[in-house]
Amino acid sequence: MKRKRAALILAAVVGTFSGAAGCAGQESLPEYDPYAYFWEGGIVQNETVVLSEQDDGSISGSLLFTPAEILSVKNYTLQKTYDSGEYRTEGNALIATESSTMPFMTQAMLRGEEGNDEFMWSSYDTGYVYTEGIGIVMHQVAVTYRYDPSETWGYIPEYRGDRLVNSMAKLERGENMHLFLFGDSISYGCNSSKVLGTEPYLPSYGEGLCGRLSEIYGAEVRFSNGSVGGWLSADGVKNIKSACEVAAKNYGAPDLAVLAFGMNDASHKVPVETYKANMQTIIDSVREINADADIVIISTIHANPQGSQDKALPAAYSAADKELCAENERTVNVDMTRFSELLYGKKKGVDILANNVNHPSDFLVRCYDMCLLKTLTK
Repeated sequence: MKRKRAALILAAVVGTFSGAAGCAGQESLPEYDPYAYFWEGGIVQNETVVLSEQDDGSISGSLLFTPAEILSVKNYTLQKTYDSGEYRTEGNALIATESSTMPFMTQAMLRGEEGNDEFMWSSYDTGYVYTEGIGIVMHQVAVTYRYDPSETWGYIPEYRGDRLVNSMAKLERGENMHLFLFGDSISYGCNSSKVLGTEPYLPSYGEGLCGRLSEIYGAEVRFSNGSVGGWLSADGVKNIKSACEVAAKNYGAPDLAVLAFGMNDASHKVPVETYKANMQTIIDSVREINADADIVIISTIHANPQGSQDKALPAAYSAADKELCAENERTVNVDMTRFSELLYGKKKGVDILANNVNHPSDFLVRCYDMCLLKTLTK
């Protein structure tokens, strides 16, 4: 059975599967909106999960809510729909049946000890699978399901556009606006499916945000991205002025700057006081270019909880981000630190991370956009 499934996984990776098989509730499948808030309306669209080998030999994975009805289960590319006979549910668990052709990971694969040649992955840090390629995401399945709306989500961002008075006024008047993103590899775009070069080609969260804002307001939201992989907030301080100048040559001075550091600071154990001072310098530098610029600070997601990164530092940075928002006018926070804590409370890192360390796969990329859109739109 293991050999048969491994062969089927490889076939899915090279794209031999297509089309849709019968699925319970398929007639009522809603039109896919990648940025629809999963915490509203009692429906989650294409939530990703890796089915993995359990101690009793079963193959299962956990969903955020208890499904009342599974509408579809697809592969990561969204090009293949699995038949309803290939899975069942128990509580919030999606469980593969004996006839299932869905991809799954053994315990050895989760440790990075199996699949290395086929998917070019390895073990990382404290001994869990790691790759910057497509190997992990091709083991994620995307589940669309209905759940009881009485089940609630623990962190829902509030609308804060009323504090971003200059950029939001431009949008509401239908004027062109320049959104400048500045951060680390997560903000650069690692590893949305578009960046990985595979279907469904979901763009990075910055590109996706600007596209959706343009649709909502009927204005052109011009996007520039000064983010660089591996950067700490100290690198941001060194490079913010030149990055703003480059962006301004293309689109004019930034109207809205989205700042997103902290992941690499935590890995390097940067003291919270240093992080906060660096972020204040970045804010000041943006406003040297444009005194009217509004600011959004994204508090970083936590890295995979299996890793050795200090878990307290991202939370401390998030608290510092909130202090910065209180101390600076027209500055708001999107707390992806808290949001990721809730995700990890229900799901494994491999369910939502493309490299299984700190780079979001498509569902978590979409969560970034959901939280930003909830903050910026009524």
